[in-house]
Amino acid sequence: MKPGIIHICSVLFSLILLAHHAQGQREISEKTQKMYCSARLQAILGPGLGWTGSDEERDYMESKTKMLPVVTLGFLVPVQLSENTAFRPGLVFETKGGKSESTYQVPEYEIPGERRAAISSANGINSQSVRKYISLPLLFNIAPFPGLKEFSFIPGLTPGFLLSEKSKTNAFGHETQEKGTENMKKVDLDLVLGVGYDLTKRIGVNLVYNHGLLDTYKGDYTSKNRSIRLLLSYKLKFNPLFKESYSSKRKNLRFSE
Repeated sequence: MKPGIIHICSVLFSLILLAHHAQGQREISEKTQKMYCSARLQAILGPGLGWTGSDEERDYMESKTKMLPVVTLGFLVPVQLSENTAFRPGLVFETKGGKSESTYQVPEYEIPGERRAAISSANGINSQSVRKYISLPLLFNIAPFPGLKEFSFIPGLTPGFLLSEKSKTNAFGHETQEKGTENMKKVDLDLVLGVGYDLTKRIGVNLVYNHGLLDTYKGDYTSKNRSIRLLLSYKLKFNPLFKESYSSKRKNLRFSE
């Protein structure tokens, strides 16, 4: 496991220990008690479509971006901050990436007619990149309509840590495949915007857009992750902030729906 991930997990574990310690204190506000009691472990799973965005423009090249299937799998821990706002940190595995087609515009004066005809038949570069990340969503659920509490807006940030990358490139008729992260930046950061709807008190569905804020490659080439994801969530009867949840006393806990 990468050192950065180990550090983040240690921080999260320390926060859980602090929560356990706070439970043992007699003087704790009613609001804080409600926050601790509202926490649940929430499983999320869903497909999506990913692509890569670039701010780079070149006069001699035309590029088209295509979408690639992506997936999300992990857990969130919703904590109710107020009647209409919840904080949902979590730990998820997700894939990112995309496809691109690039066509080089070869000026006529640079290449004689016969050679130009040969190059024009294979002057494109098709590439595909699949990246795997461990991510730490830091999301909020905001329900602005009192009469429709099932509906919520989802803003937030999601830092991610690169696990692996696999790319396939077809350049001028020659195909190559590469694995490794040597040319990739190890940390990514997404701005998340979306909407959610609770089908029941335990089952919900979210539609989110992830907008990558950081370049994924080292060097001058710019490429940022983009994706849209449809996520199904299921809230378990398990409160990770209660120390009793990790002992035999768990069977004595009672959870309200």
